[in-house]
Amino acid sequence: MAFLPEPLRMIALNPSLFDFTSDGPIAYVARQKLVGSPTLPPDLSLHGKTVLVTGATSGVGYEAARQFLQLGARLIIGARDLAKAEALKQKFLGDKKSLGDKKSLGDAPGASIHVAELQMESLDSVDGFIRRLGTLGVSRLDIALLNAGLFSREQRRVDDGWSLLMQVNYRATAYLALRLASLLVPPTGPGVVGSTAPPSPGRLVLVSSEAHAWSTYKPSHGDALAEFHHPSAAVDPSYEYYTAKLFLALFGRELARRVDPSSVEVVTTTPGFCASNFFPDSASLLTRLISMAHARSAEQGGRLHVHAATCSEPQLSGKYMRDGHVNKLSRFAESEEGTRLQAQLVDDMAKLCSDRGHPFSGRI
Repeated sequence: MAFLPEPLRMIALNPSLFDFTSDGPIAYVARQKLVGSPTLPPDLSLHGKTVLVTGATSGVGYEAARQFLQLGARLIIGARDLAKAEALKQKFLGDKKSLGDKKSLGDAPGASIHVAELQMESLDSVDGFIRRLGTLGVSRLDIALLNAGLFSREQRRVDDGWSLLMQVNYRATAYLALRLASLLVPPTGPGVVGSTAPPSPGRLVLVSSEAHAWSTYKPSHGDALAEFHHPSAAVDPSYEYYTAKLFLALFGRELARRVDPSSVEVVTTTPGFCASNFFPDSASLLTRLISMAHARSAEQGGRLHVHAATCSEPQLSGKYMRDGHVNKLSRFAESEEGTRLQAQLVDDMAKLCSDRGHPFSGRI
């Protein structure tokens, strides 16, 4: 069915096609138009807050970045294409329409933009990005939205033999999450001078996908990621994407269990199917027609990201948000097998950090 546009192809060949629960692809498609995105509080302000967004130069990430700026955040963009990121920065600085009801960036109190190179295909680039945050004077992050991701049917190996989809959508994202964890811990002492209120914990937002429920991954003894690293392995791209998003959701839930929620909150979210350039054939006429009929707008997807990053729902750390509300993960993720796998994923990623000279202490 290679002739089908990618969104339709993923549904037609979906291993969960006849799953008519809320996790199935039919319910997923229906929800995109029937369920709206939450309204942000009118008094919400991020003045004085530092927000990091990856994958912000287009689509849902772009919209999330725009909305963070509109709320007055100091925005840091990690971008693969620095020229594109700089162009985005200039657009936000000069375009009177880009910040909605703000005339310009200067009218959003405290808002500012910084860009730094971040190639998710390379862990060396992730380490370089962390160093560059220091040169920007970033000693604390209030929010880190790890939105960068991709889907491609290109069978390409990166970073010493890792498959492209697993590297970008899970491995580098999880590694970046652990490298950023210490920056999200609030400073000691009261949050505001003269106040006895404790400082707010930083919030790490991991962007998974409803597609995590469609993975047919079966745990085996040994390395959970082995089948995505072997140089001769030929893995179906859809299966790999679904599994990477499953791994990321499990990783986030286990990481939340291991860190102190008064220091760092870990939230996993999904924007759903949005009209953006996510799919390689997004510019084709048929894909655009499918998006018009079934997809949410990129602005709605961005608002779901901002909601996950700012909502004050109690005991949110470790939760998965779908359609702006806390929801259970897939049946596999909620099973004993899923619980065992999530511990292994964090253990393996912590070991990777240690092997690269950046130990993750676990409990922070």
